[in-house]
Amino acid sequence: MAKLPKRRAESPGKRAIKLVRRGAYADALPLLRRATEGSSPAAELRLSLARCHFQLGDIQAALRELRRVSQSRDPEVRRAALGKIAVCIPGAPNAGNAQILKARRKWARLAAKVEAPRLPAPAPRRMPRRKLRIGYVSAFLAFRNWMKPVWGTLDAHDRRAFEIHLFLDRGLPDRRHGYVPHKADSIHAMDNRS
Repeated sequence: MAKLPKRRAESPGKRAIKLVRRGAYADALPLLRRATEGSSPAAELRLSLARCHFQLGDIQAALRELRRVSQSRDPEVRRAALGKIAVCIPGAPNAGNAQILKARRKWARLAAKVEAPRLPAPAPRRMPRRKLRIGYVSAFLAFRNWMKPVWGTLDAHDRRAFEIHLFLDRGLPDRRHGYVPHKADSIHAMDNRS
């Protein structure tokens, strides 16, 4: 019988990364701890360890790992770590507003350096001046208790700038309840339509 070649055992780090990708954070955590014990573990391992801590609710441990990674000489790795700190830090129980702002500004400064400059937006084409159409849809427009706050908005529209359309069911509201009908408004009765 022929011997099968021995398969090299997968490193704890590689197994852990696969587990993290599947969302098995609790299973990946001990493997990642073991894989990051060396003198200079790969940034991906530390970032994955931080992700596990974060997903398992240990924000302080996640931030500790991310701060280690943020010391990297690789600007991409550093930027990724600072971005994750900016997202995670609000969940830290001992982080105040000043610390959160400082972390986010630190990341923003670094991100701004690598972002491509934006071209100015082209000037918008001048559109012919016309009214903006606004449509209100309600099956309860005639019901005082439901629509009282809306009637004030309807009454306040400048009919020179806005074209108002009311799509309604069950009749128009009564003037005595606060709605002031306007001759320029378009009423679309939707009663008994399916």
